Amino acid sequence: MGKKSAELAKMILDIPVNSSVAIFPHIGVDSDCLGSTLALKLAMDSLGLNARVFTNEPVPDKFFFFPGIADILVCSGEQSADEMVSRVFASDRIAIGILVDCSTPSRIGECDRIYNKTEQKMVFDHHFTSTCVEDLCIIDNLACASGEIIYHLIYDMEKKTGKTIFTTEIATCLMGAILADTGGFRYSNTNTEAFRISYDLFSRFSIDLRTLTYHLFEKTSISRIRLQGMAYDSLYFYENNRIVICLINQAMIEKCNALEGDVDGICSDLKNIEGIIAAFVLRERQNGEIRVNIRSSEQFDASSFAAYFGGGGHMRASGCTLTGMTHEEAHRVIKEKSMEILHDAAEIQT
Repeated sequence: MGKKSAELAKMILDIPVNSSVAIFPHIGVDSDCLGSTLALKLAMDSLGLNARVFTNEPVPDKFFFFPGIADILVCSGEQSADEMVSRVFASDRIAIGILVDCSTPSRIGECDRIYNKTEQKMVFDHHFTSTCVEDLCIIDNLACASGEIIYHLIYDMEKKTGKTIFTTEIATCLMGAILADTGGFRYSNTNTEAFRISYDLFSRFSIDLRTLTYHLFEKTSISRIRLQGMAYDSLYFYENNRIVICLINQAMIEKCNALEGDVDGICSDLKNIEGIIAAFVLRERQNGEIRVNIRSSEQFDASSFAAYFGGGGHMRASGCTLTGMTHEEAHRVIKEKSMEILHDAAEIQT
């Protein structure tokens, strides 16, 4: 980040005290966007800004270990944007609006109603995009996580003010973000900064690593185990077992009394099957949408695949949402497109 982070830190420090700031993680929240968002919110609180976090839907219980999670507000469809902004900020406008871990308002769901009422718009993201059109776009696709970007921002704020802004709570949020998005330093996006930042935070603060790793990688439930069992019974393999597609419908979720978050982790497990190049989990939602999770090896660009269907993410871990089609139609579309990509790659090699 370097010079850009320092310039951004100065810009934020110049925001008048008590100014309203609305921060938005993307729909289908994960540990990186939540940890980064909450760390940024806590840092802005320490600067005397009136910062609030808005999400499209209630945050799943599995993320309740993050400090500050209880203060998050849900963009309820029953309340107009004007009413919500007035109630939260006692004003009809918001000074600053910030997207975290995403770069377009389409990725924050109904919260775009609140975001549209912000005077100045910013983006902090580590997913590559060439379409960010907001007032200030801080996008570093070489960062291991959005948490890395927020760490550098807060670090530069401390340097410029001479004040201590980092706290154990902020450090915990950032470590949760970085650990999650690097898979505990196992994924290919793990960089030297991930280790350097971790060393700095652990050397300065009493971070409960055992609790973090338990919630991020180990904690499960009976309903989740049962859903996984049913999911592994509905696998379809293609292209000589190089592509695997898993279908999870609402009937399965209801039978297991499962939550949306119980699907997490299944796609990563499928990708780890020997010989698999691309793994897909097609999850049917109550509103009829089909949520597609994608995990891949180095031979398949999951991000480009997801972008083809209006989604995005990392090269090895991405997602998209399909609308206006049945589960079976979505299965066919994903199968045909992924097979097409493999065939095109094979032709290029020959």
